[in-house]
Amino acid sequence: MKSKKSATFELVRLCCRVLDDKKAGDLTVLDVSAQSSITDYLVLATATSAPHLRALRVELEKALDANHVRLLGMEAAQ
Repeated sequence: MKSKKSATFELVRLCCRVLDDKKAGDLTVLDVSAQSSITDYLVLATATSAPHLRALRVELEKALDANHVRLLGMEAAQ
């Protein structure tokens, strides 16, 4: 059985891999575990356009769903 920290780090790696495969820019991971009680890491990336951003979001959602990760919330422009 994986430790919580190991499982969390593997999830961060998955997110980074998906975003990198879809050519996200400025991919950055911040360890905020000391500053936040609700998350350990923030994954930041940039997109080149609104359609690119949508594609990044969709691929990330697919990867998380395939790995049985339940999203608690998402902020998205309409």
